[in-house]
Amino acid sequence: MGKTFISELSKGQAVESIFLVRDKILAKTKAGNPYLSIKLADRTGEAEGRIWDHALDFLPLFEKDDFIKVRGEVDEFQGMQQLRITRLRKCEDHEIQLGDYLPQTSQDVEKMLGELKNIASQVRHPFLCKLLTAFLNDEEMVKKFN
Repeated sequence: MGKTFISELSKGQAVESIFLVRDKILAKTKAGNPYLSIKLADRTGEAEGRIWDHALDFLPLFEKDDFIKVRGEVDEFQGMQQLRITRLRKCEDHEIQLGDYLPQTSQDVEKMLGELKNIASQVRHPFLCKLLTAFLNDEEMVKKFN
């Protein structure tokens, strides 16, 4: 199963995917039973995750800012989408594609680069203009911004 992004989640969907933990809170139900509330994130947004059963067993497995692979089902609670998590594990570094968790523009990157080059060419100070042009024409440097 490939990466499922938060923007693709729909009620009733089975999910097995990697997410970034933005927040982790141990809470109690009205009946006094412990549960975990987890804010999950990727480049498309955030979603609430809940572990209702055996929450205390899951508590030591991960921390805030960890990447975790979760298995569960998308549910709805009080009109809000929620991922009911049944299994999870902390991820190894090699499993993570950072591009899946960093914000991305919806704009045309080449067009934006052209606009930057145009602005740099209008800088009046000749040395600054040359420096900016050198940076923007360096393919390795530009790749780091993509």
